[in-house]
Formats: sequence, C-alpha cells, structure tokens
Amino acid sequence: MLELQNEIKIYSINSKHSLILKTRYLVEINYTFALFGQSKYNSLTSHFCIRKEQIKNFCTDLGNEYACVELADNDSDGYIEIIKNKEEVVVKAQIGGTHEEYLYIEFESNTRTLKSFINDLNELLRYEDV
Repeated sequence: MLELQNEIKIYSINSKHSLILKTRYLVEINYTFALFGQSKYNSLTSHFCIRKEQIKNFCTDLGNEYACVELADNDSDGYIEIIKNKEEVVVKAQIGGTHEEYLYIEFESNTRTLKSFINDLNELLRYEDV
C-alpha cells in the first residue's frame, strides 16, 4: 500500500460548485479517494475507489474534442461524468451510493479547468505500489 496526498480539483465557471478527489492510497492498481462535492446548497464527502486503467481511459477519452466519459466507483453506484463539446464542459457526479447518504451535483466548467483536472489525474499514473 502506498499512501498518497494529491488533490485533484475541478470547479464550476462561477465557483459555486466543485468536485475534489483527495487521494488516500494506492493498493496494486486500485486507488482510494475521498471524493468531495459541493453544490450551492450542500456538500458531502465519500470514499471513491477506481483502478489505474479507468483513470487512463478517462483521461485519454477526454483528450478528444467531443467526449462523454464516466469514472464509476468500484464499491458503489457513485460516479463522475464529464461531457465535453468543444469548449463546453459539463460535470455531473454522484458522491456516495444511493444505499447511503449521497449528493448529486451538476455544473458547467471550462476547458482550462478540465485540462488541469486531466493533468492531475494523469500524474497519478506514475505511482506504483511497491
């Protein structure tokens, strides 16, 4: 197990919404995060577990001009979905599973913020559990 402390963030255009993946650890090919989501009226943090291959595919697909991609939590029905249409970016996420307390958020972002989000996710791929 390799403990990590990265923060990977994406914000709305007006900064009233945000989604932050706080890396906790890597076990073999599995990352565990604390996924924090904030909407205009509410916020919630939940565990979010994904594999290296999911991150790689997510980032690769978002490199296209048009994309609709999802990172799905491997332990619940929580997810992060990003829809990219040239310069328009829409972020949708469910923090937590429907079997527990959860928060659904949706907001518009921009390609500059998305690029930073993708770069930070790609940085995780360099880590290896030894």
